[in-house]
Amino acid sequence: MTDLSRLRIVLAVGQLTRGGTERQVCLLGLGLKALGAEVSVVVLHDGGRMGDALIDADIAVHHVRMGSRSAGRATSVLSLVAGSWRMRRLLDEVKPDVVHCFLPRACTVVPPIARSRRTPLVVGGRRGLEDQRPGGRVHHAAELWASRWIDLWVANCPEVAADTRAAMRADVRPVLVVPNALDPCFLSSGDDPIPGGPPTVVCIANLLPVKRHDLLLAAMARPSLRRFDPELVLVGDGPLRADILEDARRRGIRVSCTGSVDDVRPWLRRATVVVLASDSEGVSNALMEAMATRRPIVATAVGGNSSLLAGRGTTVPAGDVSALAAAIESVLHDPAPAAGVADAAAAWIRTQAALPVVAQRQLDIYRAALSHVSAAAPSMRGAA
Repeated sequence: MTDLSRLRIVLAVGQLTRGGTERQVCLLGLGLKALGAEVSVVVLHDGGRMGDALIDADIAVHHVRMGSRSAGRATSVLSLVAGSWRMRRLLDEVKPDVVHCFLPRACTVVPPIARSRRTPLVVGGRRGLEDQRPGGRVHHAAELWASRWIDLWVANCPEVAADTRAAMRADVRPVLVVPNALDPCFLSSGDDPIPGGPPTVVCIANLLPVKRHDLLLAAMARPSLRRFDPELVLVGDGPLRADILEDARRRGIRVSCTGSVDDVRPWLRRATVVVLASDSEGVSNALMEAMATRRPIVATAVGGNSSLLAGRGTTVPAGDVSALAAAIESVLHDPAPAAGVADAAAAWIRTQAALPVVAQRQLDIYRAALSHVSAAAPSMRGAA
């Protein structure tokens, strides 16, 4: 009989290197432990510094070493077999009530192992849209095959939930929504006013093609924005760094690139407006943090941006340079209305995305599912 008052929970993820989902796994682990759950985190292949905060909080972090993505095929197969065996032994030792998998690799490999060890509840976590997921048809087919061992899906916004129902054919298993959690450090941040002087446009995003820094640069080069003499600050790093800086130099845009940073708050405090021009998003942690810092936001209406920013920021169609430039210009020309919206956004995000609230919502879902798992055996216990 499962003790619903003190659940044993395993969170499974491919890696704990820098990334939005990895941050959310760490925050959820800390939040669940604070609510009295026994939490362990299983890392399938690559480690990373993010695990340090979990270890400091006395949360066990297990590395089952299923191989890295750069390994050869033969090495990867052997590592997968050995890692799967280690995973089986770990689950036999921990005897979790819940295994919650995050990202495609974990959602493909872990559910059949967890079910073979008679884990009562296996949860699949979806954090982005299908068009963001790597690997093409083969990987999608493998994830779809493994989904038969998943009892329910948890998405981080309504858009991802709808995408999950379509992509994973989740017409039988529930798809529930639990929002991303806001790092508690943003709840204790001061309410710094938007700085005066020449405006600063801040973009917090890895320097990858999907983030469309090229569109942001094209917008910044418009005469309607040049007259404000804004500085563009790019917070993040990635393979396009040299190309982006060269494009900015060619266009005559004042730009600085911070590289990867552990704390974005100093850069948010400098921002007159925070902009994200992505072609695709799940739920952007950067936008949530900008909201908590009371900064006006302009972002493309993709993925979870639309519901996140509804009445709390400005969205424009993806790929529309003119609309992007006009929205940024509107904030720079008359900051007062945008500042009012930003105040409302901060109040909303600090309530809805507070870590204790998000962790409690997730814990309630685990408990409700476990209380019904026996009665729901045909539909939630691995029916194909």
